[in-house]
Amino acid sequence: MTKSVVFNDSIRLFQPIFVPMMFGRTRTILLFLLIIFASCEKELNIPLQASNPKLVVEGYIATDQQPVVVLTKSVGFFDKIDVSKIQFVSDATVVVTDITANRSIQLRPVQVQQFTVYTINQSDPTYNHFKNGRTEHFYRLDITYDNQQYSALTKIPNNRGFDSLYYEPNSRFKDTLYSLRARYSDPDTLGNFYKYFTKRSGLLSQDADFIEPFSSRLDDDFINGQKNIPIDLFLGFERNDSIDNQFNETAAFGRLGDTITVKLSAMDRAVYGFWKTLDFAEGSVGNPFAAPIQVQSNISNDAFGVWTGYGNAYQTIIIK
Repeated sequence: MTKSVVFNDSIRLFQPIFVPMMFGRTRTILLFLLIIFASCEKELNIPLQASNPKLVVEGYIATDQQPVVVLTKSVGFFDKIDVSKIQFVSDATVVVTDITANRSIQLRPVQVQQFTVYTINQSDPTYNHFKNGRTEHFYRLDITYDNQQYSALTKIPNNRGFDSLYYEPNSRFKDTLYSLRARYSDPDTLGNFYKYFTKRSGLLSQDADFIEPFSSRLDDDFINGQKNIPIDLFLGFERNDSIDNQFNETAAFGRLGDTITVKLSAMDRAVYGFWKTLDFAEGSVGNPFAAPIQVQSNISNDAFGVWTGYGNAYQTIIIK
């Protein structure tokens, strides 16, 4: 696995996760056709038309954190996905505008290990007026690349966080592990969307940054306005962790002495739609009977990816 790069606690880069997604539908259809015709004697040749690479955008702005954008090019179906072979775009013009405050700033490309990342240059004269994201502000991303224009709009929502965090012994593991839980009260207005991330510090695990657990999305489609709702939370972990058994069956739970910080990130509907459909697409990889998933994007001009505004709230608990 490629070692992660932590730019701030809302941007955690591996090899970009968006570059292969344009071929998820093709992969599913091809596997389905192969199964249908596996028993036929006649040899079939299915021509695949090559397409021009498209721009892939991975952009974030979060509460009290600077905007960060990564631009790459999509890869072909049979191309090997290797971070050393991914084409990072370093010659685009990238501008972020705080529509609410009517201020704009141009992001500059910097090299972070093997990644090209666009962010704010501290020597920019407008840096002090536009260095961090602000709650309830709208932000527009404008990209000019290869004589094409791309744009996206996002909002950093207000976020009150969970009402409380608590833990309980997990009976499956003879009280040696603990399940993390939360209480949550949903605002009266429909349309609240979240992802949560965890970071733990303990004798057997020291997370350098926040990690997203599997299936960490939350929404209020069925709980709008309800109060004091109990929610099960799972801890994120690296896939190559060796602290547990080979299936990492216990890695999603806490141990005595663990200090666990939970980051709840609020987002708008369009951003949530991207993450939801991306999760579905990733979950259907290798299943020839899964319905094709079109990953949603809030980037214009037929580009892939997402421009995300995160409203972050942090809470910490110690298992003792």
